Amino acid sequence: MRPKNKHQPPEMWHKHVKIVDWIAPKLEFILLKFMLILAKYLPQIVIDKVMPLILGKPTKFPVHQVFPYENTLKFLDALEKIDIPIWIGTCICRRARNMYCEKGEGYNVTDMVIGDYGVQYSKYHPDAFQRITYPQAKKYIKKFYEAGLVQTIFNECPGRDTQAIICNCDRDVCVPMYCYRKTGFQSFYKSPYKIIQIAENCQGCKECISVCPVGARSWNDTISTIKIDHDKCIGCGLCRNTCKNDAIQLKRDKNQNFVVIEEYQD
Repeated sequence: MRPKNKHQPPEMWHKHVKIVDWIAPKLEFILLKFMLILAKYLPQIVIDKVMPLILGKPTKFPVHQVFPYENTLKFLDALEKIDIPIWIGTCICRRARNMYCEKGEGYNVTDMVIGDYGVQYSKYHPDAFQRITYPQAKKYIKKFYEAGLVQTIFNECPGRDTQAIICNCDRDVCVPMYCYRKTGFQSFYKSPYKIIQIAENCQGCKECISVCPVGARSWNDTISTIKIDHDKCIGCGLCRNTCKNDAIQLKRDKNQNFVVIEEYQD
């Protein structure tokens, strides 16, 4: 059953959606280059005001938001039921920064474009995107998550639930992640989950520190435990995936002032 979206997007999206579909596959890498410049000079307070106007505000369908692995799978399950086609291709951020993931060639083809987006991207980049099945997509998602890539779900036109992009972001290559980690410039919405640390289970291996894509975890020598910067944490869940001692949990953040793909939440 298709997720319901009771909140209608601005009328401008309906009028110009074909323009957006045409621009995205052709010029997205240029927009990402521009983002690198904005991250250096534009105050975050301005971004906080402008981002909802550009991306829209998340309601029941994400516009550009981080999600843990389980939620990404639920999202794919829902789309598979309504038989929306899916493609996988080279991450546009690689082209924008002229960089490649150091994990290997298999971690550069990571962008999953779904529905209308997939039609446009495969049309303009036929050699870079290939059609895949949903079982294949789920295997890729698991592989990327275990390799430490951050999963975000993106939709340039809020309210259109027949298209989406699932980005599997390398923290060193992905433009939004790089900008956030280096300058604090945030162009995405954080996960609707908060990290909970179970101190008595922590063995002090510090593996969760190295896997955190945004540097939100550190070691407190005074009390010999992990310190979490919750303001910086994006709730991706990679630290939890790394922990072998069940010292990290994800908890739904009920204090958020918006609801995100509620149908896929636990």
